[in-house]
Amino acid sequence: MRRLLIAPLALLAVGSAGCSTFSRNDTVASIGDAELTRDDFEDMVDSDLGRQLVNELENDDRVAGDAARQVITAWIVSTGVADVSPIDPAELEAAGSQAEQSFGAAWTDAPEPLRELVRLNSAIGTLNQSGVIDTEAVRTSIIAADVYVDPRYGRWDVASLSVEPLGGAPPPTDLIVS
Repeated sequence: MRRLLIAPLALLAVGSAGCSTFSRNDTVASIGDAELTRDDFEDMVDSDLGRQLVNELENDDRVAGDAARQVITAWIVSTGVADVSPIDPAELEAAGSQAEQSFGAAWTDAPEPLRELVRLNSAIGTLNQSGVIDTEAVRTSIIAADVYVDPRYGRWDVASLSVEPLGGAPPPTDLIVS
């Protein structure tokens, strides 16, 4: 007997995405003019460093939805912060050196877009702790920004400034055929 379990939300996402999705077929997320391409995103989450950062073990070459949304959220927010409060290159370099010491070969082998995200995120954390970043200005700017998230990964929630699953409950993670 074969049972096919299909997430109704996935069908809803395809139906509600509209024709504009086709013009963004290679875009996982964007904020303003910056885009996270599908290739860059897949390289990020498929790398050893990417899996370490989201505490994800290899699982049949798939990354759990929550882990994917964490990476997309980090990219959107970090990009938004950098747009409002440009980060000093010296801060980015220091963050990269620290990450290289912490992650070793996983850092060296990581794709550049992920290394860029880690450097940016780390530098932002340091600057935020020291009070350099105007968090209210950043929040206001990100809320007002044109943010896009591919519905295959979820939706942008302005209230929480994060990528959330479509609908009220997380969709099933697997297609089951038995």
